[in-house]
Amino acid sequence: MKIMVIGSMNIDYVYHVDHFVQQGETLKVNSRDVVCGGKGLNQSIAMAKAGLDVMAAGLIGTEGTILLEALKENNVDTSQTEMLDQPNGHALIQVNAEGDNCILYCPSTNMMFTKNKIEACLNHLETGDVLVLQNETNLVPEMIGSAHEKGIRVCFNASPVSADIKDYPLEKCTWIFINETEGEGISGYADPQDILDFFVRRCPDTGIILTLGEEGAWYSDRNVREYCEAFKVDTADTTGAGDTFTGYFLQAVLCGKNSTQALRQASAAAAIAVTRPGAAPSVPRMEEVTEFMKRSELL
Repeated sequence: MKIMVIGSMNIDYVYHVDHFVQQGETLKVNSRDVVCGGKGLNQSIAMAKAGLDVMAAGLIGTEGTILLEALKENNVDTSQTEMLDQPNGHALIQVNAEGDNCILYCPSTNMMFTKNKIEACLNHLETGDVLVLQNETNLVPEMIGSAHEKGIRVCFNASPVSADIKDYPLEKCTWIFINETEGEGISGYADPQDILDFFVRRCPDTGIILTLGEEGAWYSDRNVREYCEAFKVDTADTTGAGDTFTGYFLQAVLCGKNSTQALRQASAAAAIAVTRPGAAPSVPRMEEVTEFMKRSELL
């Protein structure tokens, strides 16, 4: 089985502040970090750290060498990642004193995929393989449709929400990951149960994973609905926690674990990630997650 991530690869500029900047305000930052990010890169690294063999297909700019290095350091196959003579995608991230974040995203190269590039990438996959997507690139509906036609299983992280996402062929996905804000934006409902009901009606053959931050996470399909509490930790930075959750949930189900086990493993990995700064650098390795879960069971 092959796993390919077609997704965003960003350079993240992380600004640590006492509070999020307000309209008309000039705010001095406490510190700045420059780290590798983008949901495609983060999820590739998360799955690789969890022990899966992953191929990352992205488009990077002329200053994106550090992104290639980060992927290779984590044993991600970068043979399908291309460098374009363009500025790299990047994000400006504010992290406040409570560890929450707000993000400005400039997609640049991440929005320069072509249908030819997509088909070239999908030619490396076969029936039963897995394609992992997010909503930080262009041509996402085409990627979902082409992969589905080839019998490739599709995992879609519906982040960030866009106005046209309701028109995507979501029913062709094997798994959809959403947080509560994204779920409300797509379904029109705020209550988690209503969000899950909406997606199960819309996508009856899809596993829906709804994350609620400190309030835990849900898994639902037409037959099962399960809840997992979040692990209690001191939060430093929530950037990349959702990508960590996605990567570790997929590792679990692709290695034969059930949805209950997958939710718990993913929640543990995300809990570790939020105690650390940055996106990709905060992703734990499998041995850390296993040890964390063992310690939690003893408490």
